[in-house]
Amino acid sequence: PTVLEHIPAVVGCLMDGCVDVRMAAVSSLKQFGPAAASHVPAVLRQLEDPDPHVRETATDVLSAFGPDLAQYVPLLALRLDHPDLHVRWAVVEVLKTVGEAAIPHLPTIIAYLAHTNADVRRAAIESLRPLVRHGAEDHVPCILALLAHASEHIRRTAVEVLKTAGASVRRHYPLLLEHLASPEATVRRAAVE
Repeated sequence: PTVLEHIPAVVGCLMDGCVDVRMAAVSSLKQFGPAAASHVPAVLRQLEDPDPHVRETATDVLSAFGPDLAQYVPLLALRLDHPDLHVRWAVVEVLKTVGEAAIPHLPTIIAYLAHTNADVRRAAIESLRPLVRHGAEDHVPCILALLAHASEHIRRTAVEVLKTAGASVRRHYPLLLEHLASPEATVRRAAVE
């Protein structure tokens, strides 16, 4: 038997009662690389593990799959409001590695722009940052709307995302120009840039 034939047995160990076995199992999946990509749902379940080290290892494994995670973007996006801050930010980093393959799933990520938790909104924005550069211009109005958000932190993050959008913003100049009259210099500057 080849090493790849053992992937299901390793995945089975993700449910083991011993933390060390679960960590070893999730870590092993990274070594299989794209061949283990079909087991992403099992790795995603490890983000709910009671042990923070298992959760952290799972996020590390997910980042190794990159574009192979495209079909799992909706499941990943659900973790943008995970109670563990480290999981939220790891999901952001994983979503960044998916790149253009995540564009069809943008509505799932954009839904988090209206979340009540500022950290979750920021995670969604950070996930969108590289996607806006990859042709997600239809979603620029959602980011432009954040320039009027009550949170200065969210407004500034939206500005940073818009700076990376380049030509994607041109089509939305009328919406952007509305922000030239903003009372906040950061927003006016973003509109000018």
